[in-house]
Amino acid sequence: AEHLKSAAVGEDGAVPAGELVEAAISATSLWVAYKENAVNADALYKDKILVVTGTIQNIGQDVLTKAPCISLETNDGYGLYPIQCFFQKDGDQTDLIAQLKDGDYITIAGECDGIPLAQVQLTKCTIR
Repeated sequence: AEHLKSAAVGEDGAVPAGELVEAAISATSLWVAYKENAVNADALYKDKILVVTGTIQNIGQDVLTKAPCISLETNDGYGLYPIQCFFQKDGDQTDLIAQLKDGDYITIAGECDGIPLAQVQLTKCTIR
């Protein structure tokens, strides 16, 4: 078994530092994962880079920071639990965000923060 251990990982069995693995998922699937089991969803997705596809429900700004936020529909039936994707304020994504509209189908990459309040949140987002 010794020769198997060092195959894909470092000497100590850890994934190399700074190597963030991306996971592709739909906005609806991400919401369902958190709705069904937030503990398991955090284990799978929190602090990881997610590449999320979905339909834009709303384009707004964070109340406090004024950072752009795109909410993606999750088909929750009420529109209360969109995936909230936060972008850097005055970042290079602002011009791209300005060209979008509600109903557009989009892919956004960002770091999953889990559910700080009621909605699943992604931060440090970029449009793919």
